[in-house]
Amino acid sequence: MIPRWLSLIEEFYEQRHLWKRKAGHLVRFIEHEPFELRLLGMPFSPPEQEILYSIIRDFLNAHCTAAECRRASLHLPLRLLLQSSGFSDFGRRLRRAGKNTGIRRKLLHFCPVPSWRRNGRAQLRQVREQLEEIRRNITF
Repeated sequence: MIPRWLSLIEEFYEQRHLWKRKAGHLVRFIEHEPFELRLLGMPFSPPEQEILYSIIRDFLNAHCTAAECRRASLHLPLRLLLQSSGFSDFGRRLRRAGKNTGIRRKLLHFCPVPSWRRNGRAQLRQVREQLEEIRRNITF
């Protein structure tokens, strides 16, 4: 169903000539619907996860510029998906990101500005919670 849904999006963008003007909106939309709600949020079997991973990655590589895919406003898991070479590499990058949050939290103790420390801890907490949620639904 998702490949058909993505083909409808392609047709819509082609008919209205939106590829150049609204590519960022498309990346955010793909990030939310098939990536976060389907791949990360639903407990698929490992073969289904790999298929869905390849569908999302191929679609984004085909229709979005590298600059749009590297935007800092994208959530960490999607940026990791775009950097990975395969589904197992994606899992390895997610595990490494979880470990890096612990290291960054320890380094925050050396930050001299209390508000920066507080904001940094809040951001790291949010990333760690997001990664824990992903680990519950995806098996690597």
